[in-house]
Amino acid sequence: ERVRSNKKEIRRSGDAMYSVPAVWATNRIWFQYSPSSQILSVEGRGINATAVEKDIGTINGVIHVIDKVLGVPSLTVAQKLTQDPTMSHSASLSMATRLMEQLEKNMPGRMFTFVVPSNEAWEKVKRDFTDAFRRLTDLNNPDFAINTLRRHLIISDRGFTIEELVQKSLRNPSANVETEAGALEFTGVG
Repeated sequence: ERVRSNKKEIRRSGDAMYSVPAVWATNRIWFQYSPSSQILSVEGRGINATAVEKDIGTINGVIHVIDKVLGVPSLTVAQKLTQDPTMSHSASLSMATRLMEQLEKNMPGRMFTFVVPSNEAWEKVKRDFTDAFRRLTDLNNPDFAINTLRRHLIISDRGFTIEELVQKSLRNPSANVETEAGALEFTGVG
């Protein structure tokens, strides 16, 4: 698909992002535009890049020059969590509960898979489940918040893509994937 930076779906402000299918059917490329700074961000396979030159027209498409190679990780889970504005609520709660300390560690032979609720997800909980949100953010009694975050965390010998988590759910008779504090069921991609 030909994607120009002035496409109206990309120009939406806030946490909204626009995505298009990538070459591999299960992958997507995400675009976010900040009107105040006029910066176009592009994300693919967890790597966020900034367009340094955009909308270079060619006879068969458009080129956007970005400052990183998409799909080649350069950050730890903790660094990604603290640098991505769409995950700032999860990052704040991870810091407040000291889970971030674990995510910052380099554990030889161990990798993290963290299924992180977006800011939008946290806002829905705040709006629709006020008591649960109050318990999650009550740091005088952090057990509920810690266990909720740990239910989203898998520590294993490798990290898992969402597609792999769906396959693990499908192969498991209980349809669950074990996490650090319970289990989750992954039913589909998208």
